[in-house]
Amino acid sequence: MKEDKIKMISKSKKIRNTVSLYRYICVTLLSLFLLPGLSYTANAGEQIFVFSTKNANQNTQTRALTTIKSRLSRAGFFVRDNVSLLSSIGIVADSPKAFVLRRSETLAQLVGNSTLIFVDSTIIDAELSRELRMSAELYSTASNSFLTSWSVPNTILTIPNDCSQACSNGLLADEAERMADTLGASLVQLLQRPTGASDLNGNTIAILDVEIIDFTNAEVMQLVDLMRNEFPGFVDITRVQSSGPRYRMLYHTSADLQKLGTWVDISLEEIGLKIDTDVQRIITEKRIDIRRIDPATSKGSTGNTLKYN
Repeated sequence: MKEDKIKMISKSKKIRNTVSLYRYICVTLLSLFLLPGLSYTANAGEQIFVFSTKNANQNTQTRALTTIKSRLSRAGFFVRDNVSLLSSIGIVADSPKAFVLRRSETLAQLVGNSTLIFVDSTIIDAELSRELRMSAELYSTASNSFLTSWSVPNTILTIPNDCSQACSNGLLADEAERMADTLGASLVQLLQRPTGASDLNGNTIAILDVEIIDFTNAEVMQLVDLMRNEFPGFVDITRVQSSGPRYRMLYHTSADLQKLGTWVDISLEEIGLKIDTDVQRIITEKRIDIRRIDPATSKGSTGNTLKYN
């Protein structure tokens, strides 16, 4: 096992020696300018596109989508509503869900990985009542897969006898807005910890809390660059936060966690940090914790036990 690891390190070092000067300059510039300026904004790495799957009632639909977008925005998600961007790849207001999903890879190439939310608002007419149903399905452009779905309880709205069509539409829109606010709050919770995603090969995508402590800016950027661009199974990095000596992010990957640990160790050694000497590294099913060892807390050498016994 040790020989295999040494071979992996040797092979990886040879590959690293072929990295272009351009790559090195990019990493250096990022470490100098980007990282010091990072400030935490909740869910800043998430891009959200919200679509409607049915044209039940124009006013009801508009108010429901507006409410959900507002909920997500207030929670810190980056809600994209760029009509010209979407239309440039053929997506318009009444595009079917299947068509939007077929264009998701093109959308990801334009704006990066994002979450697509399809809101289904259905109104069922009865004589003196209307039944409202509302649900949402979430898809990831990163894995090109279904994430999850959610619905709120159906509502039966009684329409007064003397209520005109405009009056009825207003009551429906008000109730749809209330339901959309409830749905939006649930979506916020789902997006804060998405589960159940899988990549194109059916591998489950794990989402790990990563915390890097007491590294220099350059070391952080080098390590993150390797984890993003060279680790097999990488899907996305979201929720980046930099605060003093702590750097946090959510790391999305379909890689085996045991292999991930080996790759992290190799990368740390490549940037000049030795495991259990310079840094401690702990990987669990939900977390990666990497922190520099304070020399002041080191136990020091065991000494020459043969000579000084």
